[in-house]
Amino acid sequence: MNKYYKLLTIVIAFLILSLVTVASFAYFSASVQGNDNAYDTVITSGEMALMLNDGEQVGLNNAIPGDSVTKEFSVKNTGTVQTTYDVYFSELTNLFEDKNDLVYIVTSDNGCADSTEKIVLSESSDESKMISSCLINPNQTHNYTLTITFKDDGTNQDDNKGKQFKTKIAVNEWKEGLKTVAQTMLSLKTNGSTELEYDETVDNNLRYVGANPNNYVEFNGELWRIIGVMNNIEKEDGTTESLVKIRRTESLGNYSWDTTDSSINIGYGINQWGAIDGYEGADLMRELNTDYLGNITVGTDDKWYNGSNNSKTVNMPTSTLNTSAQSMIQTVKWNLGSPSNNNGTYDSSYTTNIIPSTSYTRERANANGIICTYEPYCNDTANRTNAWTGKVGLIYPSDYGYATSGGTTTNRATCLTTSMSKWYGTEVSDCRNNDWLFQSLWQWTLSPLASSHEAYSVFYVNSSGDVRYTYAGNTIAVFPVVFLQSDITITGGNGSSTSPFTME
Repeated sequence: MNKYYKLLTIVIAFLILSLVTVASFAYFSASVQGNDNAYDTVITSGEMALMLNDGEQVGLNNAIPGDSVTKEFSVKNTGTVQTTYDVYFSELTNLFEDKNDLVYIVTSDNGCADSTEKIVLSESSDESKMISSCLINPNQTHNYTLTITFKDDGTNQDDNKGKQFKTKIAVNEWKEGLKTVAQTMLSLKTNGSTELEYDETVDNNLRYVGANPNNYVEFNGELWRIIGVMNNIEKEDGTTESLVKIRRTESLGNYSWDTTDSSINIGYGINQWGAIDGYEGADLMRELNTDYLGNITVGTDDKWYNGSNNSKTVNMPTSTLNTSAQSMIQTVKWNLGSPSNNNGTYDSSYTTNIIPSTSYTRERANANGIICTYEPYCNDTANRTNAWTGKVGLIYPSDYGYATSGGTTTNRATCLTTSMSKWYGTEVSDCRNNDWLFQSLWQWTLSPLASSHEAYSVFYVNSSGDVRYTYAGNTIAVFPVVFLQSDITITGGNGSSTSPFTME
């Protein structure tokens, strides 16, 4: 089971008590409904709604022992199934010298309140439940009255002058089976799914494998597919977390990774994804992280780059990420380490021995700086970096490699030790034919090639199933990839293409 929170806030500054809404907390974004003439406020949380029935503020002025304040609220099941909820004080601070002086009673004509007087918990105590495990039917509403009292105990209570009490009121919805996307995958693996396998990297990521696993999700009103649960992903605030990585099922079209005029790298582009030192970054990076997010910046002429020498003759995609989809995306650090040695020098053996584990390591190489200086193929001045922070990227060569399940002739273990540059061969056709990321077309990856003679080459997966590299100005299929925020939950579906996982 998972808790889902939506909050209303009570703040007592001893003389004034006010009730306000909080925009969001934990898993869901709150929606506030009403109009300028209505005081009723609704905070929704999954299937639940917490409502204020008597306005947003109530005053308790010049309070003395014996005074109290009352607030009415309702909990409504807005869903279609029976569920259970708690109502509790959260993030509570009680600075009263005598904690027994502040008490509350919750009453209800149809809910689960027991109408007994209780002491508000001590300073900094969290999740003090006023209503526990209350069963509620679909479309049913439970009405409550909360009364908080500065209790008169018949003695001198001046030690409580100027003291503060503040808290939030929260509703937890308990719904069996509602799990985050990562939890769903882990549960499927625990229950014996052969469509999910842990990779052999230091991060031990959990990935969907096979020719057509049930990894479809509905995202942006489209079909996307889950690549896996990626561990130790660094978010924009510097913290790390396990995050789910997804990829659009259909290509946005064929576009350049980057392109330049003929005077720069002979017009073939620059293989640096992120912006650095005055360089604005690869064309495709900018297109995916501005135009594709609805902020038309590159495609002001309705075109995206699609060839060497700054060719721009193909219409930009009509599909963009809507507001709901964007709210689910986690901004993260994407590794840009080139499949070269960690010191940035070119390793010629890698282009013929591109196994997933080697690729995974070198995608995380920490070399920075200009890699190529060979004129006229390497005359750009963009310093290469090993990371970029943003929302929308592409798959890595290692993502493609680890998505194979292998087959009866060539098993997964053999595929993972066979260079992906040779997966086109009939003797290892099980590798590509049992890899759902194999599309029988050319598709871009995020990984550049570090070479002493090329500053424009980028790795891609070709239509024969092998990983190779080509110049960035080439026109190749673009499949956007994003990381989901960790609290996004699976609300339905079985992951098949006809019944994809739904999320919120």
